[in-house]
Amino acid sequence: FAFPPDDHDAEFFAMTDTTGQYKIIGLSPGSYAVAAMADGFAVELYGGGIDIASSTLVAITIGNDATGINFQLDPGGTISGTVYETDGTTPIAFAEVVALPAGTAFPPEDEFFYEETAMDGTYELAGLPAGNYMVYAIGAEFGYVFEFYNNTADPSAAASVAVTAGNETAGIDFTLAEGGSISGTVYRAADGSTPISDMLMVAKDVSTGFIMGDADTEMNGTYVIDGLPAGNYLVYSIDDFDQGYVDEYYDGVSTEGAATQVTVSGTSDTPNINFTLVAE
Repeated sequence: FAFPPDDHDAEFFAMTDTTGQYKIIGLSPGSYAVAAMADGFAVELYGGGIDIASSTLVAITIGNDATGINFQLDPGGTISGTVYETDGTTPIAFAEVVALPAGTAFPPEDEFFYEETAMDGTYELAGLPAGNYMVYAIGAEFGYVFEFYNNTADPSAAASVAVTAGNETAGIDFTLAEGGSISGTVYRAADGSTPISDMLMVAKDVSTGFIMGDADTEMNGTYVIDGLPAGNYLVYSIDDFDQGYVDEYYDGVSTEGAATQVTVSGTSDTPNINFTLVAE
């Protein structure tokens, strides 16, 4: 598959034929990262490895084919396990588990290997090149605090998970704690009462600088950012759908340094973190 390096959602796919040949069609002019994946083999970007920054981009021009973009895939490894609630027995379905090569800066620019848990909480990350990985689980959508393996919220303290070619590293389990939340309503500043839907609301941890959760506003302008560990946050809006509003930090300021911090305690909700956004 091929995709622009700055837009991973715009992917173009093709299947190889019985001779291993492929052709990806419909590409607009530009530069593309190209990757190959197959059952039992490690995912590989053209130019080698899984790091887009060090891969070789393929240039597409009008009326011309980029040929000879070949791959030699190595056997892949697998990381598997189960994600539980804090009791260690109740599974969490639809949590997302992510594996990053050890040493990757957090938060990452790319989440190349990820999988949702099944109804029984199990997951399997397949097609991993041999190496060491940092693995974490995200259940914020369901009110759970994200966690690095093994039982830490600190990426620098995450345990390294080793993967060898053709083998499965099993038992990489997680027990996610229930988090707190931040909630409020977003209005138009013009009247202070008309709600704004589809506005992205983000909670950023003051101490680490990590984005710990986000949520879109509903039709009535309300939002709830779940799965937040106890701590202090900067909450801000992003006009993700270009509706014509100026992005804003709580409480009514445009810069991070002037923002009012929002405190989350235990599993409680911190309500009434409201915004009145000005039109551009």
